[in-house]
Amino acid sequence: MSKRIVKRIFVVASTLSLFNGVLMGFHLMFYPNVGFPDSEGWKSMLFYFGYGLWSQYIALHFFNEQGDQEESEESN
Repeated sequence: MSKRIVKRIFVVASTLSLFNGVLMGFHLMFYPNVGFPDSEGWKSMLFYFGYGLWSQYIALHFFNEQGDQEESEESN
């Protein structure tokens, strides 16, 4: 039960982070001089995009229910 909750938190956080990175990228492409300096904007975009990818990897690799089921079947 707690594994599912943590997995959902990772998936939601990574989805929001990827979405934030994409929005910042679009903002920098179409409105480059509005809102924040270019260097800070690109750093933030890469950070959020990278965080989203890393969180997706953690959620899919470490909280894989199918892998847990296969391991329990092998031990039986």
